[in-house]
Amino acid sequence: MRSTFLELVVFLMFVPYNNRIQNVGKALWIGTLMGGIMLTIISLLTILVIGADMTESQIYPSYVLAKKINVGNFLTRIEVMMAIIWFLTIFFKLTVFLYATALSLAQTLKLKEYRFLTLPLGMILVVFTLVLSPNLIYLKTFNKEILIHYSLTYGLFFPL
Repeated sequence: MRSTFLELVVFLMFVPYNNRIQNVGKALWIGTLMGGIMLTIISLLTILVIGADMTESQIYPSYVLAKKINVGNFLTRIEVMMAIIWFLTIFFKLTVFLYATALSLAQTLKLKEYRFLTLPLGMILVVFTLVLSPNLIYLKTFNKEILIHYSLTYGLFFPL
């Protein structure tokens, strides 16, 4: 959670393609505020419903929270909707990040076209996901100890 908002720097790559540049800052702040409020609400609900100890020990505590929802024994099994929302969110996030990576690499190498870079970058992404995160324990260690330094490098220092 320490580096959650550093990923928003990627959206600054799309500023030159916006028709109304004067509204970009306001939209970015409103989106950031709304995302922060949603994260805070979900975190508070998770802690209040399943407890702080259970929230800390679970890999996906919001999924456990969605399992607990039961509205009049009619509206149950909401965790399926949560999983669908996660898959869609991850798809769009990966798409935006892959596009930003291809665009920034093309601009760095002074290439006229970025599209031919998407397939090799996508293949590299698949290999990196298999190699850099071999199991869940390694991923948790990476997120706890290394991710903040990585995010600060790409989210704060490179844009400066």
